[in-house]
Amino acid sequence: MWICLFFFILLFKKMLNRYNKTMNTFSSYKKSKEVLIKSIRSFTPKQQLNIKKAIILAEKYHSGQTRSELGPKKVSYVIHCLRAANWLIKQKVKNSNIITTTILHDTLEDTNLSSEKIQNVFGSKVLGLVLSVTRPHPPNETEKQKRINKPACFKKILQMNKQVKLIKTADLLDNMRSWQYITKINPLYKKLPRWIDEAEQYYLPIAKSVSQNAVLEMNKIIKKTKNKI
Repeated sequence: MWICLFFFILLFKKMLNRYNKTMNTFSSYKKSKEVLIKSIRSFTPKQQLNIKKAIILAEKYHSGQTRSELGPKKVSYVIHCLRAANWLIKQKVKNSNIITTTILHDTLEDTNLSSEKIQNVFGSKVLGLVLSVTRPHPPNETEKQKRINKPACFKKILQMNKQVKLIKTADLLDNMRSWQYITKINPLYKKLPRWIDEAEQYYLPIAKSVSQNAVLEMNKIIKKTKNKI
């Protein structure tokens, strides 16, 4: 009996250490940025420069904005953009415009960065991609309004090209990865049922057209989250 208990404790500690390591990596802005800077070394010097400019702009315009999935432990909002970009590079995406756009994908929607600024710094291709994944929404949008407005945006993206769907898949997958860290005391917890519905109806169809790896991971996250709630 004592031997079984001993091995159970060891197994529990091992699982806890693995969870803490994953969480620390997921929530470390410094680590996410280091990984991205290292990963873009295969790009041309000009492409690397543009990606680094995108990081600087995202940091500037998202300044003060944080992610809420970790509860009281607030992390810079830009970590989400960097993690999404890292996932794309891990999937062998070599198009620097896609990586740059992924870093900037929420700037027009959630900050006062202008279209003109993006056009001047990165050109029309990046601006077009950022606009494609931007969802205009009214100030103080209610949950009821979101249930109407967000599906319309997802349906629009389903009709767009592969580049737009790749960027959106990276965005959605990173958001889904954060679900595991949302506890019952987090205000976001009550949104999980709506997010699961959205994932099944819209995230998966978007991902299916560009990445089977994303589809497999999304399905695992949906199943795990359903068991959690």
